[in-house]
Amino acid sequence: MEAESELAIWLLPAEPERSSLGTVIARLARQWDTPEFESHVTVISGIRLPAGRAMTLLAEATGETASFRLAPAALAHTPARFQCLFLTFADPRPVLELRARLVPAFGLLGVAFPEPHLSLLYAVLAEEARQLAAAQVTMPGPFLAAELALVAPAEGESSWANVSGWRILGRFPLREAELP
Repeated sequence: MEAESELAIWLLPAEPERSSLGTVIARLARQWDTPEFESHVTVISGIRLPAGRAMTLLAEATGETASFRLAPAALAHTPARFQCLFLTFADPRPVLELRARLVPAFGLLGVAFPEPHLSLLYAVLAEEARQLAAAQVTMPGPFLAAELALVAPAEGESSWANVSGWRILGRFPLREAELP
């Protein structure tokens, strides 16, 4: 029997925006001596299931989900490591609706999740440093959210602290949205 793992589900931007955002993340990581990570919006986290079961559930949910556009609205920052510098969205409803469909399937009813955002820098920085980092970022345009990913912490770890070790266990393309 497969052991339970700590897992998360990410929403991934389509190309070319995925690479553009990745370039911003890599530049900030080098400047502030922090790890790089793939550009993503965390839909849900805290999943405690065997990875194989989670992949099956996510594959089933993905078939019902059409791709959608997200428009960044603002750059924001906090003292929290995983929300040091991030993008908020003009209309996060598509992510919230997706989350609402996934939460029951993954047994996470009653769990609170942060407002949807796309992090650009994971670090613990003073206010002045966060403002400096934010001033160096050009606001990106809208992007297509086209794929979900099942993600796990570093091999053998249950904590998300080792950002460099995060593993994408599976990618699940969303179906193309029908044009009006």
